[in-house]
Amino acid sequence: METIYKRRSIRKYQTKDVAQEDVEKILKAGMNAPSAKNNEPWNFIVVQDKNCLWELSEIKKYALMLKEAPCCIICIAKPNTEFWQQDMGACMQNMMLEATSLGLGTCWLGIKPDGEDEKKIRTRFEIPTDYHVFSLMALGYPNEEKSVNNKFDVTRIHHEKW
Repeated sequence: METIYKRRSIRKYQTKDVAQEDVEKILKAGMNAPSAKNNEPWNFIVVQDKNCLWELSEIKKYALMLKEAPCCIICIAKPNTEFWQQDMGACMQNMMLEATSLGLGTCWLGIKPDGEDEKKIRTRFEIPTDYHVFSLMALGYPNEEKSVNNKFDVTRIHHEKW
């Protein structure tokens, strides 16, 4: 539970590069998420080139942190079942929790399916048209501290009926 409470959206990063072995651990965590009918719709593009990170920050509104982040993972889905979005959400959560456990920070940047951002990212990174860009995940060593999170709210719990 400590990792869950500790995970926060980080928007300021140190200039220190993320080790490739840590990127791989994060991707492994994502690929081990539950998936409806075991369809595993995920694919990823790891972006570490500063020019590409800058381009992404200009494409996606509210992605200015990518100008500082040493890494971004573009999460791409093959919409092969009606549950691909749930699968990708579980994948993202696994990756963010693994990153947190490794002392890294992340920020989830959602991409609207068939929106302008997706079209621009698809073109720039040569992503096939039968795939969706689900999200971007900024990744790096935090350059900000945030308090531990605990959003437990008993008033949102109902038993047997609303």
